[in-house]
Amino acid sequence: MSRGLIVAGNRRNDFCEGGSIPVPRGARIATKIADLVEQTAGRGYQYIVATRDHHIDPGGHFSQTPDLKDSFPVHFVAGGEGSEFHPHFAPATSPPPSPAAKSTPSSTKAPTAPPRAASKEPTKKEPP
Repeated sequence: MSRGLIVAGNRRNDFCEGGSIPVPRGARIATKIADLVEQTAGRGYQYIVATRDHHIDPGGHFSQTPDLKDSFPVHFVAGGEGSEFHPHFAPATSPPPSPAAKSTPSSTKAPTAPPRAASKEPTKKEPP
């Protein structure tokens, strides 16, 4: 039985750790949404929608001194890395496997979600 729809908005690099407007635990949230989508693939939800917009020339929306109400740091620039979906969210933006893929004989491999990329958190450098 279908439960309706999941809408996930703005799970992109600029809203995750290391982005221009980081949201605390943004990468973790992206992972949890992707996990929910994977767990319900082919059942549970009739529609799964991931939304995003891009900025080309937003005028006063971008500011060197943003108030985070009417103006913001540069973010979601069309074609930029910050406007891309976060790598942990990638499985949620891929089509779910078809129901036939779930019943594939063990001799054939069913499609799987792409592997999750590592977080963009800084790593410690070891001395040479």
